[in-house]
Amino acid sequence: MSNDNAEPNIFHFATKELSQDAFLCWLLSWANKNYNQTETKDFYNFAQIFIQKTTGRNDLSLQKISRQEKHIDILLELTDTKGNLYAIVIEDKVLTQEHDQQIERYVKEIKNIASDNIYIMYFKTGFTSEQEKRRLYNAYKNIYICGHDEIYRLFEKHPNHYLFNQWFSKYSKDYEQIEEYLKNSDYANVFTNKNECEMACALDKITSNIINNTKFQKSYWYIVDQGHTPHICLYEKYSKNIDGFTIHNAIYLMFRGKSYNISVKQHICELDALTCKDFTGSSGKGIKSRIRIKDYDKLPQNLILTKENMRNSIERATDWQVKRKSDKDNLMIIQKSFLYGEDISHNIIKETPNIEKIIQIIENL
Repeated sequence: MSNDNAEPNIFHFATKELSQDAFLCWLLSWANKNYNQTETKDFYNFAQIFIQKTTGRNDLSLQKISRQEKHIDILLELTDTKGNLYAIVIEDKVLTQEHDQQIERYVKEIKNIASDNIYIMYFKTGFTSEQEKRRLYNAYKNIYICGHDEIYRLFEKHPNHYLFNQWFSKYSKDYEQIEEYLKNSDYANVFTNKNECEMACALDKITSNIINNTKFQKSYWYIVDQGHTPHICLYEKYSKNIDGFTIHNAIYLMFRGKSYNISVKQHICELDALTCKDFTGSSGKGIKSRIRIKDYDKLPQNLILTKENMRNSIERATDWQVKRKSDKDNLMIIQKSFLYGEDISHNIIKETPNIEKIIQIIENL
């Protein structure tokens, strides 16, 4: 413990999502109209803030709170002054992200409760990236994202209560650590230490700068599960159907310790990978079903020739370094390496003519 004289805090021990679920249920229970009276008015008003921000309404009364109903973290059932039913699906996260369209499934499961009067609260205490927010807003209507920054602003004005005080004391320290990560610009240190939260903060900041300052406005980031290798995808395209297979062509920023690369990669994968939901990475993108080099002898010859022809065309188009033989899966075609220090977006802008040549070759496949 950092301070031996500090009062023990239950939330230093109750760190899992189920514990956070319980705290949220306790907090939101104060939204019941029975607590709208003098001695409990502050707690009632505070709980109502979350309902109002999620629904945009101030006339809803809490009727029921359920945990893990139909696998939903928290389900609120409410009524308006006319007795109409409403529901709020709360997806509670600490570090993980929404996956496998789980919120969409939950909404379908409770259509019988509130018909179309269904709202979503995405409550996440861990780092909530701009990329994650964009993806959720694009995927779901009637969603309120209460991310780490919004949570801090709301709880700064929490009512004076023992549990609120303990929870916010613990959360403030976690929040301050995220803020420190976001201020850091020593990326060589970030990607060497491989603290996943710190890497996520750095990747999101770099990606936002790329989106705002370069031509690559569809860029997204992810961290490869096996090796924790951070990637930012600047561009990607799937080839046409070639005998039941497709080639995933992509241009990445790849961060490795004290340097980073702009790299071109190709993966051969089965055509159904385009609709496969078993993806990696923060964006829900990335390929699990790619074909490894050891299985290339089982692939159609014209598929291999297509890939090799594209590889050769890209090698001739730029003066970037060829890394064909050093990659264990023979996936990397070509790359340009940089040391940290100069602005990453600036380097991408300088290399945009080469990147555009590569994109043109891929687009013409």
